[in-house]
Amino acid sequence: MLFLRFFVLITVIFQFNIYAQKKHQDDNIEYYTLLFELNNPNKKETNQIELPGVYKELSSTYDTRLITFEKEFNITDVNIIYSLVIENSFTSEAMVKINNNFINNNIISGWNSHDINLPNNLLKKGINKISIHVICTELEGILDGDIYLKSPEEIINLNGVWDYYLNDKFINNIKNEPTQGFDLLSFGDLDIPYHTSNDLDDSKWPIASFPSSNEMLFDNDNFNGAICFRKIVKLNKVPIEDYLIKINKGIDDYDRLYVNGKLVGKTDCYSCERKYVIPKDYLKKENLFTFFIVDKNGIGGVNSEIILSNSKELLDISDKWSFKKILEMQLLISTKILDNKNSFFNSQQFNFYSLSGIKLNFKNLLIEQKTNSNYYLLIIFLLLGTLIILLVYYSIYRKNKVDKPLKNDIIDEKKHLFIRSDRADHKILLNEIILIEGKKDYVKVSTDEKSYLVRKNLKTFLKELPTSKFVRISKSVALNKEQIEKIEKNMLFIKSGNYYVIGKKYNDGIKKLFSLNKKL
Repeated sequence: MLFLRFFVLITVIFQFNIYAQKKHQDDNIEYYTLLFELNNPNKKETNQIELPGVYKELSSTYDTRLITFEKEFNITDVNIIYSLVIENSFTSEAMVKINNNFINNNIISGWNSHDINLPNNLLKKGINKISIHVICTELEGILDGDIYLKSPEEIINLNGVWDYYLNDKFINNIKNEPTQGFDLLSFGDLDIPYHTSNDLDDSKWPIASFPSSNEMLFDNDNFNGAICFRKIVKLNKVPIEDYLIKINKGIDDYDRLYVNGKLVGKTDCYSCERKYVIPKDYLKKENLFTFFIVDKNGIGGVNSEIILSNSKELLDISDKWSFKKILEMQLLISTKILDNKNSFFNSQQFNFYSLSGIKLNFKNLLIEQKTNSNYYLLIIFLLLGTLIILLVYYSIYRKNKVDKPLKNDIIDEKKHLFIRSDRADHKILLNEIILIEGKKDYVKVSTDEKSYLVRKNLKTFLKELPTSKFVRISKSVALNKEQIEKIEKNMLFIKSGNYYVIGKKYNDGIKKLFSLNKKL
């Protein structure tokens, strides 16, 4: 309509303060070789397990578990093209080897099913071996679907007994207890090899010493983004043993550490201790240490001194780090005149404002690039158009959604629940339930003594429980209200000491509930 002259759109814009670069991927093979000690000639003690299935005894906490699963299979014709199929989901991510060779440099995510083509040159006639190197950062490990090789001519079933062994040396070099659930670095077209090499001249970058907050470095209380920190670390001699880099009070929120261009460790955990083992083969007398640190919510930064040590030496390397902001996340408001008859791709139709009301230069929102500017302009407007459609669809969905009440008084009076798990019915007292986690087509119900896997989704299962006793805190987690201990930022702590991320959709409701309980 004509009287609707303006459409106000609130959208998240990532302003990339970098020049257009060619995308560079981490050397995942090198990183997995480090984590799983694949260059170690010593043979590890193996055990056996049935897959698909639950391997919760291998990963009973959020602590990382590095697990290698291996199985032999027979190939009669090497001229046939095979693919590896992993149905449903597993926890949490993995890389695959055939006959001790990685099939590619890609990490496969546990959230999806996979159908992966296998290079013919890795297979041989007769007995072959598949190795799946799994990084598990969940409360439990599970492989939920069938595993098999397929070709147009046959299917080779890999279900059944697998050998497995654990890799413990580098379990602290990767940790994932996310505060926001995404890696901001993956949004940028960032040249990692360049930023971690001696070719980059950082002599004119400002200098920081730790501990320090990112907000203080940039004099910006609302800073959210990514920073590159670099420092030359000199040792007395070429190392003959591994070193340990330690930050007792951790980093807020996410970091990656590279030593001489090699990825050593990464953690997504709000202020968790950092404790990365650096192999002696990665080090020399003069070394370039590079931290990429992402601050995603609230005050962030390096919270204590950075200590580098081995059995004979201890170095405080907290001072004189060169730093530069490489990504910044900003919330902007844009307005568009709907009755303007000019082309949709005319930038004059749009005005951009910061939340403080300052009008922003449209050109400054674009990636700095002297050529192909029309190409990038087209991409940005396509993204804006997609965001408009998604936001309109979401607003209609929210408006039409009706919250159906649970079965009120009858459910509220229940003191126990019967659930079907492991081919048996179990009677569970509601007061004994601590945590309920949704995992695709099933839920995990945790008590002090045991956990149960139930073939229902979280939404359906919660309909059987009283809302007076249980509260949903995110898309995949619900808790017993009696277990709630405290809330810090967007983290909810329970009596056992574990903590969970509060989803943005549930944040206000949880805090109101907590405030009400405190008054009572």
